[in-house]
Amino acid sequence: TRLYLSDNQLTGSIPPEIGSLTNLTRLYLFNNQLTGEIPFEIGDLTNLERLKLHTNQLTGSIPETLCDLSDLTWSLEDSSWSVSTLFDNQLCPPYHSCIEEYVGEQNITECVYPVWHVATTGSDDNDGSEENPFATIQTGIDASTDGDTVLVESGTYLENIDYNGKNIAVIGEDRETTIIDGNQSGTVVTFENEEDTTTVLMGFTIQNGLSENGGAISCYYSYPVIKDVLIQNNSVSNSGGGLFCSSSSLTLISVIISNNSASNDGGGID
Repeated sequence: TRLYLSDNQLTGSIPPEIGSLTNLTRLYLFNNQLTGEIPFEIGDLTNLERLKLHTNQLTGSIPETLCDLSDLTWSLEDSSWSVSTLFDNQLCPPYHSCIEEYVGEQNITECVYPVWHVATTGSDDNDGSEENPFATIQTGIDASTDGDTVLVESGTYLENIDYNGKNIAVIGEDRETTIIDGNQSGTVVTFENEEDTTTVLMGFTIQNGLSENGGAISCYYSYPVIKDVLIQNNSVSNSGGGLFCSSSSLTLISVIISNNSASNDGGGID
């Protein structure tokens, strides 16, 4: 069974009732003016072999149920009638790993990403909302996905944080009063999983790190933006008392690096 509705001027959203058409093998809705989210009920179309949704105004997240449609062959362009397509919409990241390389060009300017809140008065059993913040920055990072923001209230946080490859912004309330203290138990902030240029660390004092390389901040194959940060009183047994980078490119804006030490190279930066 095939449903061809492409190249019209259809408006509105794709109805969730589409999932009841379980005998469909081809669904072509491209080149219309469809809006709203892709209904998760599309995942019920288990006989679907071709799905073309490109060149509409679809928004929101891509439902994970698309990953269940194992007979689809995805493409970044409408190169043939035998491929499935999503490009030229307004679908928001993060994208599921089963499909992320085939999403193609999307207009994400209207996407709204979650904000996670952290405060010294919070609890890691909370939900990270402004009313019920987490207690640790790492918990906020762990809860986030690409594009999210972690907002940290003033206070001292005894922890060592790792972005774990997430392209997010971690923002302190004020660098003079929002302190990440490594407690001499390793690098304070780690970027080592190809974090890109949308990754931000802003508004903190980073202090009391103690490691082999990169007492305050360590970067491997990463490209973060570090802004309005004070890096002080960190030390290493080898190189980069304040900041150590390898195969990386950092953007530093209004960063003060002072009173850091290294046994070998680069007390401040290496």
